[in-house]
Amino acid sequence: MDIISGLPDELLVKILLLVPTKVAVSTSILSKRWEYLWMWLPKLDYGPRNCSECEKLRCFLNRNLPLHRAPVLESFRLDLCCSRFKPPENINMWIGIAVSHCLRELEMMLYESDPAKPFVLPSNLYACKSLVVGGDILLDVPTMASLPSLKTMKLQSVRYFSDKTLPLLLSKCPVLEDLVVDLREDDTPRYLGVSVPSLQSLSLYIPYNNHIIDGFVLVTPALKYFKLMDYNEHYCLIESMPNLIEAYLDVDCPDIKDLIGSITSVKRLSICSKDMLDEGFVFNQLEHLEVCLCMEHSSNQLFRLLKASSNLKRLDISLMRGHVSQGMDDWNQPTTVPECLLSSMQTLNWSSYTGEPQEREIVVYILKHALHLKTATIKSSSELGVPRSEMLKELEISYRASAACQLMFDPVSISQDKRMKEDLPKGPSESTILSVASSAIANLAMNEKSQDLIMNKGGAQLLARNVSWCTFQFMRKSICKSQYGNIFEEALCWDNRGYLNDETLQRLLSRCPILEYLVVDLDEEDTIQKLTVAVPSLQNLSFYIPWSNDISGFVIDTPALKYFKLRDHNYQSHHGLIENMPYLIEAYVDCCRPDINSLIGSITSVRRLAICLETMLDEGFVFNQLEHLEVYLCKEHSPNQLFRLLKASSKLKRLHLFFMNSDLYVQADMDDWNEPSTAPECILSSLQRLSWLKYTGEPQERERLWFTF
Repeated sequence: MDIISGLPDELLVKILLLVPTKVAVSTSILSKRWEYLWMWLPKLDYGPRNCSECEKLRCFLNRNLPLHRAPVLESFRLDLCCSRFKPPENINMWIGIAVSHCLRELEMMLYESDPAKPFVLPSNLYACKSLVVGGDILLDVPTMASLPSLKTMKLQSVRYFSDKTLPLLLSKCPVLEDLVVDLREDDTPRYLGVSVPSLQSLSLYIPYNNHIIDGFVLVTPALKYFKLMDYNEHYCLIESMPNLIEAYLDVDCPDIKDLIGSITSVKRLSICSKDMLDEGFVFNQLEHLEVCLCMEHSSNQLFRLLKASSNLKRLDISLMRGHVSQGMDDWNQPTTVPECLLSSMQTLNWSSYTGEPQEREIVVYILKHALHLKTATIKSSSELGVPRSEMLKELEISYRASAACQLMFDPVSISQDKRMKEDLPKGPSESTILSVASSAIANLAMNEKSQDLIMNKGGAQLLARNVSWCTFQFMRKSICKSQYGNIFEEALCWDNRGYLNDETLQRLLSRCPILEYLVVDLDEEDTIQKLTVAVPSLQNLSFYIPWSNDISGFVIDTPALKYFKLRDHNYQSHHGLIENMPYLIEAYVDCCRPDINSLIGSITSVRRLAICLETMLDEGFVFNQLEHLEVYLCKEHSPNQLFRLLKASSKLKRLHLFFMNSDLYVQADMDDWNEPSTAPECILSSLQRLSWLKYTGEPQERERLWFTF
């Protein structure tokens, strides 16, 4: 303890940030050295309490919050979700104190027993850059309010003073980029209007029993991500959204013409609709389609969408979260094969496949006609309509139009099918697996050389009962080489239903003081809202965020990092805060986020860089140590992106042009490039080697090559 107490205050505060605020406060009893350290925390999180704890929290905040010493509060979270707890009058004082500390992010969830007396937000909160409010909170926006810096706002089940409240609030947000509005079943505005020129991400939820709202109007010309969950009959008026990239629609509206007509420019679409689409719509830019098969007409809806999407490259068939299949009607096989099957589709994924005749006919039809299909992955449902071995055999012997197509089944179905065929006993018992996991964890704690830890999405359910912190898989040295290695791997392969959350991840990392190697692969249904990696010893970090994950952002504080790999396929607007990484040598960035300035600014010191970006880099960045550059040429703007990178890399010695192995990215036709008026400095002074994989000789490629020579 004396050794830790001797560390600088700044480092001790960073250590306290790795544990819950309640735990950080409790360290004040350790010694005088620790008594007031927690008061320098830039983040305060007072999570949900029971009623008795809420009263204690009220007294604690009244006594201590006025004495808080941090000059800047990055976030202040207050969750008083107790039906018998009345929000105290001095909540206004707490918010005022937080705002006086240059508060950047406020999240407040309050619930009151008397619905006739909702809590009114104080006017002094209108200075944050991020605002999340929910519960029995009444929004009454002052006429003079102004939120000039607010970029993220989430309104979850709040009450509105009048129909004009939300439009007035939005009019005070000139730079708002991310908006979430979850309406209540009652006490909601009759008219929902969202008119924000700067908005890039919008999520709307209108619950089943909301009979008050008459309709909504959207005027969001800069929107890139749109999510709508609407289960009511009312009008909708949506202005043009020419920049829309991704849409998620879960709707139960009888008339969706206006809605569908406004999203035909998307590249990615997830859809479940009670109403059939009209045949006149065309999705000529759609590359990734996800269809929910819970409706009776789902099969015909699917092929109507395929017919409308001539450039489709990936098709995902599944059940959306919370949806239950109603059984599909017999489908009408199209008289002509959809163009996308003949020319562009490369990937098919089917989740919750039951093997019923209607489903089997669709899979067989796609395999029979998809000329360019590379992979077809079938993940079986827990409730199969036919024996598993019969289901696998039927699909394996089906004709495939593409000789390169690989038919793959999920690990569960394969392992269980093998055990059926070979009459093998079932795998190791759960008690055996838990014993092995406990031994592995103990080995890690005792063996300082076991510094390599890979966190994966699998196996959480098996380990969570025995270990209070996160599921993980050991890949090296004393773990994988032990006699239990194969059993542990196999157990993880069998069970893939556990998900990480914010508290679990932070608790795990706080117990790894010498961790050097970390990989975090999030699942589409992981419950992490804010991914925080703060490990002073970390040298190698890799993590993956899938396109449909609901993450709100990530924070990386790894001052010793040397290698950084980020695959962020989530188009929804989310923040990324990366602290200084002065020792970074190599970075691999495959990113779909619309805002990449902070990300790129943190990696300008690298010597080796592999990069694929959905958006163009700003011209102000300089990579003055970059020697090896790999650029993925899948985007229309790739040629101009390439020469912007060359211009920023004056010492570049090696250039490699290639194509990443990713289902999300397929080659797009490149725009005509703007030949630079002057040759980049690296071409004149330092570039020694150029390699170009899959060179086609197209005019755009040839022009770039000749210019370089």
